[in-house]
Formats: sequence, structure tokens, C-alpha cells
Amino acid sequence: MHAGDYVFRDDLQHDNDGEIGAILFAPRTVDLTARPIGPERDAQYYAAEGDRADQSVVNHVGGCAMPVMIACAEYEPEVIIDQTRRMIEALANRDSRLPMVVGVSGHNHIFVVAPIGTSDDSLGPDLIEFIRLVSQRN
Repeated sequence: MHAGDYVFRDDLQHDNDGEIGAILFAPRTVDLTARPIGPERDAQYYAAEGDRADQSVVNHVGGCAMPVMIACAEYEPEVIIDQTRRMIEALANRDSRLPMVVGVSGHNHIFVVAPIGTSDDSLGPDLIEFIRLVSQRN
């Protein structure tokens, strides 16, 4: 979520940082107004108090037109499914089309990225294709 904050919040970005695309893995805290903040998990990303609407990444996607890929696992927890859906909807509204969304079959939240660099190539080709497509635009 820190990467998502950087990508979409103008007040956090640096000029000429070289960023041309973003890959978000099963974002769990994009809309902080959708549910109570869990003190053990969500507070790791955001303070215990604050303007939850302003802290919500979905309310800042218009700040950057950068291409985004969203990856999620087949067996994500319900809260991550809901939050990932909210991010996909926000990006679709921003761009008038769906972002690149990749579902990793047979994996859970932790193992959506764990196979990278192993013989399990369930996500690697999609990552490479997104990077190739984004690189060609620039």
C-alpha cells in the first residue's frame, strides 16, 4: 500500500522519478472508509486516527494516469477481495477501461508473490508482459 500511496498521491511524488507503471499485489487497504481499521494489521499502514477518506488510495487515483497492473491470488481473504475490487473499479472509472488484472490460481495471499524466482511460473509471464507493454509506451 505504500507503493500505491506513492503512485497516486501527488503530495508524495518526486519530479522525474522515472516511474512509468505500477504493480499492486492484492491491495488490502485502498478504501479505509469501507470498514473499521484493524489495529494489528491496518494500523501498520496508516495511523490509528486520521481522515480515512483522505488516506484512502481509491480517492487519489486521478492524481496519476500511470498504467497499473493488479495481481491477486485465488484464495484471498474476503477483505482483500473487497479492497482489490474497489481499486479495480477506481482505476476503471479513471481510465474508462479495466486495468490489467491477473489472478493467480491455486495460491493464497502470501503465495501470490512467493513463487517469483522459482519454478512456479504462475505470475512471472504476466509481470514481464506488463513491464514490456508499459516500457513500449515510453
